Amino acid sequence: MTNNIELTSTEGKSYTLSIPSSQLRFPSGFVFAFAKSGSTLLDRLVRDYCKELSVPSFSLFGAAFNLGINPAQIAEDAKSVFSEEGVIYTGFRHYPKHFDLDLNNANCIWLTRDPRDMLVSLYFSIAKSHAVKKGDTARLQERESVNAMDIDSFVLSRAKSYMNNFNAYKSKLPKSATKVIRYEDVIYDKPDLLTSVAEHFGLPINDTLIAKVAQKHDLIPDTEQTTNHVRQVHPGNYKAKLSQDTISKLNIDLECFLNFFNYQT
Repeated sequence: MTNNIELTSTEGKSYTLSIPSSQLRFPSGFVFAFAKSGSTLLDRLVRDYCKELSVPSFSLFGAAFNLGINPAQIAEDAKSVFSEEGVIYTGFRHYPKHFDLDLNNANCIWLTRDPRDMLVSLYFSIAKSHAVKKGDTARLQERESVNAMDIDSFVLSRAKSYMNNFNAYKSKLPKSATKVIRYEDVIYDKPDLLTSVAEHFGLPINDTLIAKVAQKHDLIPDTEQTTNHVRQVHPGNYKAKLSQDTISKLNIDLECFLNFFNYQT
């Protein structure tokens, strides 16, 4: 069952979301991530496993984006889409900008990745692989702007945005109920990852269904595909793509992020 909710963006644009309702009685769960952290893959794994279990899941950011609403423009009225029980909420690439979530009774997943690799991946996504719809002048202009930059200049210009997202998550997510998942877990060990996520959310553990969902999404390209969403998946790619001077600057700019998750500098 679903409920339709009328919302208005911070830009004054009205939109309607179809929200799943749930009769299940477990604390709702939230999957938080950074852009280019393996977030799309993790969301698909979690959503598909939930579907196999008949557990409702929902992405506010994804649903709004599909209706032409930039996730950064989701206003405070969107708080009404969240239920305290029975739903797994995915799709967060940053903490909501215009309202706080009630996470007092929620279990949270926090997906992370080496930010230097995320910055490199972001560069190739914007410059090469992101689909640009006909008439989307903003994204086309962004692509043209990024292609006019070298990769070192780009990553240095975007490092602050990752630090801002890191600081927001660090201050907002409940420490006792948040489980950190690393990018490597999503890429290399999907069955154990799904088992760990299901346990944290209090979902049933079905090894057959976990293996089925994990196999469906187990894609690792043999060579780099610069124009594909899945370009290359192995950690440490920043070492091959960035100059040593840029890496040294990033190590300073991202020091708190790197130290918090024990990434090597």
